[in-house]
This record gives sequence, C-alpha cells and structure tokens, in this order.
Amino acid sequence: MPTHSTRRTISRQWEMLKLLPNRAPGLTSAELHQQLEEAGHRTTKRTVERDLNELSSLFPLHCNDKGTPYGWYWQPGRSIDLPGITVGEALTLSLVEDSIRPLVPGLMLKSLEPRFSQARQKLKALSEESASAR
Repeated sequence: MPTHSTRRTISRQWEMLKLLPNRAPGLTSAELHQQLEEAGHRTTKRTVERDLNELSSLFPLHCNDKGTPYGWYWQPGRSIDLPGITVGEALTLSLVEDSIRPLVPGLMLKSLEPRFSQARQKLKALSEESASAR
C-alpha cells in the first residue's frame, strides 16, 4: 500500500506530465512549479527539477537547453494521453455536477457519472493538502 507521501509524489508527477506541452520551447521548471502550486501541489522548484530529470528517463521528454531558462516538453510526435484529471478539471466537473443534477434527466447523468465520480475521488484524495481541492 503506497504511503501518503508516495501518493502525493505520484499525483504531482502525473499532473506535471499532463502540463507539459507538445512542442518547444516548452515550460520552464519555474512555470511548472507555479502551475503545480496553483493546482494545490505544495512543492519546490528544485523538486520540480528533480522530477523532470527523473521523468525524462522514463518518458519521452525533451529539455530545450539552447538557452536559459530551459524548457521541457514532450519529444515531437511522442506526447502521451494520460488518463485521469487535473485538480482544475475535477473542481470544474464537481461544480458542473452540482449545477446540472436537478436540470438534466437521469439517463443523461448516468453517462457522466464515471467522470463525476473520478472528480469527487480526486478532490477527496487531495483535500488535506490542497486548498483548491477543498
């Protein structure tokens, strides 16, 4: 069973992979750090840099090191469609669910239920550490 710390790391790294663009110049570690903080992942820029180096050994990531600051992006033609949702997407889905539940027929809601459930689970899992998730 993964520890709380391990789950946070995996969640943060997963979110980071989803944030990376498909082309140069990419996002800098500072930009990724800011976006992760906004999504509720408390971390440091140095941790983001370590994560990027580690993830680049496992995924087809490229570092644009032609000038500083370096930008990170998926290698051309190698982006990955990662399952799951970001905190922002989860929050949006939660708000949409609350708004449309009384207005939409049950049959239509049934087709959206898996996404709503995924959003609730994501927000619940991150609620302790993320103000956005709360």
